[in-house]
Amino acid sequence: MKLKDILSGINTSKIIGNENVEIKGITTNSKEVRKGFMFIAIKGHKVDGHDYINAAIESGAASIVLEKMNISHRGQSTIVELKNSRQALPVIASGFYENPSANMKLVGITGTNGKTTISYLLEAIWKQDDINSGVIGTVENRYMNKVFEANLTTPDPVKLSKMLHNMNKNGVLNVAIEVSSHALDLRRVDGCEFDAAVFTNLTQDHLDYHSSFETYFEAKKRLFAEVLKNSPKKNKYSIINVDDPYGQKLFNETPGVRSGYSIKNKESDIHPEEFKLSNKGISASIKTPRGRLILKSKLLGEHNLYNLMAAAGTALLIGSSIESIEKALNNISHIPGRLEAIKNKRGINVLVDYAHTPDALKNVLQSLRPICKGKLVTVVGCGGDRDKKKRPLMGDVGARNSDLLIVTSDNPRTEDPRLIIEDIIKGIAKKDKGKTQVIVDREKAISEALNIAETGDTILIAGKGHENYQIIGEDKIHFDDREIAKKYLRKN
Repeated sequence: MKLKDILSGINTSKIIGNENVEIKGITTNSKEVRKGFMFIAIKGHKVDGHDYINAAIESGAASIVLEKMNISHRGQSTIVELKNSRQALPVIASGFYENPSANMKLVGITGTNGKTTISYLLEAIWKQDDINSGVIGTVENRYMNKVFEANLTTPDPVKLSKMLHNMNKNGVLNVAIEVSSHALDLRRVDGCEFDAAVFTNLTQDHLDYHSSFETYFEAKKRLFAEVLKNSPKKNKYSIINVDDPYGQKLFNETPGVRSGYSIKNKESDIHPEEFKLSNKGISASIKTPRGRLILKSKLLGEHNLYNLMAAAGTALLIGSSIESIEKALNNISHIPGRLEAIKNKRGINVLVDYAHTPDALKNVLQSLRPICKGKLVTVVGCGGDRDKKKRPLMGDVGARNSDLLIVTSDNPRTEDPRLIIEDIIKGIAKKDKGKTQVIVDREKAISEALNIAETGDTILIAGKGHENYQIIGEDKIHFDDREIAKKYLRKN
């Protein structure tokens, strides 16, 4: 594609060189530059791409996109100067990959909890409708039986546009994308043309990155107030959890077609006329603008009732029938790493869940309590180099809602896991200290929980869910809670 075509619609300050030069690839990483590539210099939090411009030129870059020309830049590359290269990047990426989202139905899902589950539910509905679909998110990126590792919840704009381009070429028609607050703040999805956006909730998380709940909310709000609003799609929908205070605020401030889902408010567009939660799942009669939806889901807990309503409401708005939604949602039995049961012959209920925020942990534990016949034992930790304010909250929630809490390591990263655990313990009330143990080694913690378990007990291994690694220092080592649990269940 010619440079001038890629830059169509982008405000540039200055172009030095040949605008008709052919661009063979684009990247923000100077190490990936090949002859004929465009290199976009981005100012990051730790690294400034402008420091690697000459390296990109020496590697054969046909064009350099930057924010400020420096006299030391040398070579034959066409220089494109603009005000904000990060802001231009998603538009450049989408243009280079032929604007793939224009040719598919694209759903963005944001919120602290529930994004992954909703993406799986939407995929199941679309499969029921025989629609080729794709999912981009936390667990993995996949389409047409092809699976790709997910390094970020939402990929960078170049990888995202390339993936959507490949999906488009392979006949994918519907795509669900988990959209993180980081991705929205860093404008990773600004080049996407969304048909619908879903808001799940806003609870304590990522305040190491966002300075306050308000800035965290403003990042999430961008998906609706800017990205969806600016999408040229004819029909656009916002699906919002109005039981969440920030969801209600978003609903009130969001223009266009909005659909609220709620358990508490019988006036909302989507709500249960009646429902029952049990150890067998969720039974509910859901009122929707398109008719009554009868759910007999195998998923557990009130939080999953919210997820089911979000998926159903979204699918209805963009074209699925009540019948297809019922069949799909009533057939799906589990989501990887989300209350995923580990089978065993000991008569204990062993579950692995991704709950890594106080609200998610509370929801999971409260959904397990009514179905727990014996002790409820929780194994949990907190990640290092992340929001420290949530650590004591995790300890408080875990101890108050468990019969025994085993505090352990998660992904300590560059922090001392013992200090992370100290932060967690600070939140545990004095009356709950007696039912709390500290076992720093995560494998030993899981082993101990399973060793003391008796018939009828429930063991929740929380925090990592689908993850098959542990990050210690700068090293990423293989570690899967599900594999560890199976290992010790076999031994016992």
